[in-house]
Amino acid sequence: MAGPRRKKPLEVFLNVPYDAEYEPIFLALIAGLVTLGFRPRAGLEFSRGNEERLRRIWKLLQESDYSIHDLSRVTPSKSKDGANYPRFNMPFEAGLGVACKYITKGKHGIVFLEARGYRLDKTSSDLKAFDPHIHEEKPSRVLEILRDIFHRKTRMPSREDFSYVHEELKNFTKQRKKMDGHLFESANFGDLIAAGRKIAGKRLSKKK
Repeated sequence: MAGPRRKKPLEVFLNVPYDAEYEPIFLALIAGLVTLGFRPRAGLEFSRGNEERLRRIWKLLQESDYSIHDLSRVTPSKSKDGANYPRFNMPFEAGLGVACKYITKGKHGIVFLEARGYRLDKTSSDLKAFDPHIHEEKPSRVLEILRDIFHRKTRMPSREDFSYVHEELKNFTKQRKKMDGHLFESANFGDLIAAGRKIAGKRLSKKK
């Protein structure tokens, strides 16, 4: 006789910067989400720079229960040609997230992050109504934000559980980067999620 069907984990789309300076915040987001039992998703899963990727991101947004958009990158970034350019990917995907929220009549939840308070009022005043969460570029703050946002969606692990998974995932990442220095690649993203879920699963199973 078959057992009860396992409930599908909540899927959370991440719209964040893909650069070395953002890695600590990115790892905290991944660690926090897998500790909650959620499945992180991102455009990293697809190849870059074509229309098909954009369609798949839109489809992934519609399939996800939530999307998290970090709009803290408001200053130009240096490119390979040495020039400084603004970063438009995050605001663009944030717009897709808002559209998804409205199309699904609120079934898709949307969360905005910023590093500094009140800055979103100046950079994108149309989003003022969404009241962004301020992480201050601190991974520990990211974990607290996730606990605050999702405390009614799941049985909440302890702060010690979040910290443990975060530290173990950082150790995994250090070892992985010794072999492959690029964290923001499709294969590495998949491995990071798998490692995080394994770490969280072992940690939380011991407490049952």
